[in-house]
Amino acid sequence: MNGTSAKTIVPEPIKMKNGNGTISDNNNDHSGLITAKIKEDFLDAKQGPEAGLLSKLKSNLVDVIVCNAVGPHNFCIQDYRQSDNLKMLEKTMTDFYTEYAKIKPPMNHKEVILEGFYAAKLASRSHWVRVQIVKPFSPDKPQIMVYLIDHGSFEMADAAQLRHLRRPYVEKLPSQAYRAKLHFLGAAGNLWEPEACNRFQKDVEGKPFCAIIVEESKDDLLQGQPIIFSLVLIDTSGPQDRYVHQSYINIKRGR
Repeated sequence: MNGTSAKTIVPEPIKMKNGNGTISDNNNDHSGLITAKIKEDFLDAKQGPEAGLLSKLKSNLVDVIVCNAVGPHNFCIQDYRQSDNLKMLEKTMTDFYTEYAKIKPPMNHKEVILEGFYAAKLASRSHWVRVQIVKPFSPDKPQIMVYLIDHGSFEMADAAQLRHLRRPYVEKLPSQAYRAKLHFLGAAGNLWEPEACNRFQKDVEGKPFCAIIVEESKDDLLQGQPIIFSLVLIDTSGPQDRYVHQSYINIKRGR
């Protein structure tokens, strides 16, 4: 991809007590109790990562990875230059919470709050991720809807899959999922035929692109993610650049 690599973020090391009561910085030493310092690192669920800012290279040009593609009118992007930082953060979270879960009882549903931020181990993911609790939500029902703030998707979970976020997992990296749509295709909506949406998913899901930000619009429905980017996606992997929207601009949308 274009541009210089973003500075690698190294999350704060996990300090654990050894059997003899001394402190170790070795991330592989999880045999002791969580120290008081780490306990203090856990934040109130109302405190979550800041909304990220895309790393623009020139003017409105950015390098992105497409994720959670519903169709040309509705998909998410991640900042390509922060992708290694996100992988490192989630690996560090996974290492910590896998061991922490062995000595800490699961969360109770009554502890979970609407719009709160948590770490979650979801069935669809091999690693722990950062999530926010969204509607529909009821203190009386065990199932919880969560939004994956770094991946742009929604999933159902229960309280036992959640843990409070530690300070480094909140402050080291802003949220990484941004809502987007292809430019030149009209307003976002559910106007696309399933065949076109399936084709688009296979065309872009999980792949890197250069993107030109043409417009930014507000969306007040999801706290912390107010912007929808209207983009021109450019596939630079072949001998000639391919403008993705040109493959869909003449496809008839459903009525």
